[in-house]
Amino acid sequence: MTTGNESIDQILNKDTEDESLRKYKEQLLGAAAKGIPKTDDPRRVVVETFGLRFPDGEHPDIIREVDTKEKVATLENEPINIKEGVKYLFIVTYRVQHDIVPALHFVNTIKKTMVTVDQQNTMMGSYGPRAEPYTYKSQPQYAPSGMLARGSFKANTKFVDDDGKCHLEMNYSLVIKKDWTD
Repeated sequence: MTTGNESIDQILNKDTEDESLRKYKEQLLGAAAKGIPKTDDPRRVVVETFGLRFPDGEHPDIIREVDTKEKVATLENEPINIKEGVKYLFIVTYRVQHDIVPALHFVNTIKKTMVTVDQQNTMMGSYGPRAEPYTYKSQPQYAPSGMLARGSFKANTKFVDDDGKCHLEMNYSLVIKKDWTD
């Protein structure tokens, strides 16, 4: 059906005489096949929010808006504070616009004093453009605990697709404390 990286318009305009193939492409491409609102924003992936969810209900979600460069720049100076040993997952909302994004990855690296203490590269999926945002939730994990685990961490997160395009790179600070109120 496609060769290489073709745009949605190229895919839809190919083989137009085959009705069953047209319906199949509309089913695969969803809203993109029916036409989506055009935007002046040239980004293909717009990450709207980034944060942590605590599935055991121990603490309200900590969510940061990251849809502009200015908001992303504040992340390093406004640390995310969490309790040691708490169960959490990353939660991200994002929009895809203009074209298909193949194999979007969530790449997160956490360091403490220049030493990498956690690194993950998770395939989020492939997405077509649509007006409604998508939501990604990572697998649950536990914050480290103990005296040596507490302290300040620097983290770097990237959203990269299989075409090698980095849609967003951001740095944030994380502080692990003995309790929520420390």
